[in-house]
Amino acid sequence: MSSDAHLRRDHGTLPSSDPYIDWGPDLPGKYDGGRARLLVANPRALFVAWESGLQPERWRLELVVAGVTLRVIELAGDAGDAWVQVSPHTRGDVRLVRDGALVATLPFETPPDAPSEDGAERWGRVDEGGHVQAAASVGGTALASEELEPGPGPGGATSSSSQRGA
Repeated sequence: MSSDAHLRRDHGTLPSSDPYIDWGPDLPGKYDGGRARLLVANPRALFVAWESGLQPERWRLELVVAGVTLRVIELAGDAGDAWVQVSPHTRGDVRLVRDGALVATLPFETPPDAPSEDGAERWGRVDEGGHVQAAASVGGTALASEELEPGPGPGGATSSSSQRGA
């Protein structure tokens, strides 16, 4: 029974002026076939949680980075979650293994552990033709002006000077 089932019990007939609330069916207690999820909690920790209809003797989590298994965590069969320590700015997979059989491969990418060291000011403007122009400035004085090229960034453009210098 779901936690809100007591709210859905018939407590008498509601007057017609009260709004009708459709509570829907009970939420499932388990998911058919199970599922596994990974959360990047911070730059140094992953949280892995899973459900399974079967209870094995052992679970094993393998931390794999660049094809190399860096860490193996052995867990009891009744386990359903675990914390995994990782290095900041790392991309890899966590493999969930049940009694020697691979159950899930969960990819992850942790963020850097420090802010970017790039502190340069960048200003941009859009001309009449829709092209983005950028000007590096110090104290509001333009030092150089360059056209931005379309790129993968959140604004859709990257500075041509940063591409040459980086």
